[in-house]
Amino acid sequence: MHMKPKAVLIYGISFVLFIACSLMAGTTGKITGIVTDGETNEPLPGVNIVV
Repeated sequence: MHMKPKAVLIYGISFVLFIACSLMAGTTGKITGIVTDGETNEPLPGVNIVV
Protein backbone atom coordinates (compact mmCIF):
# COMPACT_ATOMS: atom_id res chain seq x y z
CA MET A 1 0.00 0.00 0.00
CA HIS A 2 1.44 3.34 -1.08
CA MET A 3 0.31 6.53 0.67
CA LYS A 4 -0.01 9.86 -1.07
CA PRO A 5 2.49 12.56 -0.03
CA LYS A 6 -0.31 14.77 1.32
CA ALA A 7 -1.56 11.97 3.59
CA VAL A 8 1.98 11.33 4.85
CA LEU A 9 2.34 15.02 5.67
CA ILE A 10 -0.97 15.12 7.55
CA TYR A 11 -0.12 11.97 9.54
CA GLY A 12 3.35 13.33 10.29
CA ILE A 13 2.06 16.66 11.58
CA SER A 14 -0.62 14.91 13.65
CA PHE A 15 2.01 12.63 15.20
CA VAL A 16 4.31 15.54 16.09
CA LEU A 17 1.44 17.50 17.65
CA PHE A 18 0.35 14.44 19.65
CA ILE A 19 3.85 13.92 21.01
CA ALA A 20 4.23 17.63 21.85
CA CYS A 21 0.91 17.68 23.72
CA SER A 22 1.81 14.51 25.61
CA LEU A 23 5.12 15.99 26.72
CA MET A 24 3.49 19.22 27.87
CA ALA A 25 0.85 17.31 29.85
CA GLY A 26 3.58 15.47 31.73
CA THR A 27 5.12 18.67 33.05
CA THR A 28 5.38 18.57 36.80
CA GLY A 29 5.52 21.28 39.40
CA LYS A 30 6.14 21.47 43.10
CA ILE A 31 3.52 22.05 45.76
CA THR A 32 4.71 22.97 49.24
CA GLY A 33 2.95 23.64 52.49
CA ILE A 34 2.23 22.42 55.99
CA VAL A 35 -0.60 20.05 56.90
CA THR A 36 -2.11 20.95 60.25
CA ASP A 37 -4.69 19.41 62.55
CA GLY A 38 -8.11 21.03 62.08
CA GLU A 39 -8.79 21.41 65.81
CA THR A 40 -5.39 22.15 67.36
CA ASN A 41 -3.61 23.72 64.34
CA GLU A 42 -0.54 21.60 65.17
CA PRO A 43 1.56 20.37 62.23
CA LEU A 44 1.06 16.69 61.38
CA PRO A 45 4.46 14.95 60.90
CA GLY A 46 4.86 12.28 58.25
CA VAL A 47 1.72 13.16 56.28
CA ASN A 48 1.57 12.05 52.63
CA ILE A 49 -0.59 13.93 50.14
CA VAL A 50 -1.75 12.39 46.86
CA VAL A 51 -2.95 14.73 44.11
